[in-house]
Amino acid sequence: MTSRESLVKELEKCNACSSCSCSCPSYKELLAEEYSPRGRMQLYLRHIGSGNPKGFEKLYGVYSKCLLCLSCKRECPKGVDTEAVLTHARAELSEKGVPPLVKKLLVAGWTSFLPGLFSLPRPGGDAATGVAEFLLYPGCTASRFFPETLRSTAGLLKALSLSYIGSKSICCGLPALYAGNTALAKELIKKNSEALNGARARRILTLCPSCRHMLMSRYSLNKPVVDVLEFLREYAGPLSPGKPGPEAITFHYPCHALNYRDFDARTAADEFLGNVRESGYRPLVKNTCCGFGGFFCAENYRLSKNILARRSGEISKTGADKVLTSCPGCALQLKRAFGSHKVMHIMDFAYKNIVK
Repeated sequence: MTSRESLVKELEKCNACSSCSCSCPSYKELLAEEYSPRGRMQLYLRHIGSGNPKGFEKLYGVYSKCLLCLSCKRECPKGVDTEAVLTHARAELSEKGVPPLVKKLLVAGWTSFLPGLFSLPRPGGDAATGVAEFLLYPGCTASRFFPETLRSTAGLLKALSLSYIGSKSICCGLPALYAGNTALAKELIKKNSEALNGARARRILTLCPSCRHMLMSRYSLNKPVVDVLEFLREYAGPLSPGKPGPEAITFHYPCHALNYRDFDARTAADEFLGNVRESGYRPLVKNTCCGFGGFFCAENYRLSKNILARRSGEISKTGADKVLTSCPGCALQLKRAFGSHKVMHIMDFAYKNIVK
């Protein structure tokens, strides 16, 4: 992982313009400088970057209230790698034993197994080559809470005559990395890399933008990683147009998807849904966080709820009947505000409204 010295040098690029603070969901609720990205960066320089951290509990309280949504990284005009600074700060605090034991146990338990990940129909590669088009990597949240999304994805692949396989992969390691457990993150990366690189498939399809972010930024893989929005954009021709449908829809853009550097997730979602529903699609104007943030929503329940209230208010103004997203974690969070009947993963929507 990144060294303390290199991060101190990275922070020298910061000109304290506060562009990051304007986009930070936790700062908008707490309105205290230490909870802004700029404030967190200054705390790093004064305490952790100096090699002599003080007040571990207070520092943990500040850094634990960051969702690591990476909006600050996206908005920074100087390109400061705030993610590297924040993850290193959490790792340093973890080494000091500051995070609560219950959180450490939750992280270890969450990343230990991935139930039902590969119990999907029609596995196997192409008959001619024995190599599948896709290796399906749904991620922890989809595997645990959204089995219907796995079935919808399988249905879309089948409708498009695309072969796919599973893998003996486990959690991508992002929850461990963001919790400061770098040793566990490295272990998961090593195990996953062996499984993913050894799989006989041309590409990896993941249902979670956070998984894609982790796989793209921390792994050395021998095949490209495809987000569902990339998938739908690529196959928009065969899939569009869909059934008109009476319901108006909107789309919540997941934070980590908005941080992709290699393709524009917002444009991909807007173009696909605009083609499918035409006048029935009501895009959101603002790109703001829903407040999920993995373990953040449990550790900071009230703050997470307030961030969700802000986002759900923006969504409600569209008057949409259905709220779509491409992130299983965001779907879980949004269901707290709108109920299960109103929130769908975009792969479920695509399958039910176009194929089924």
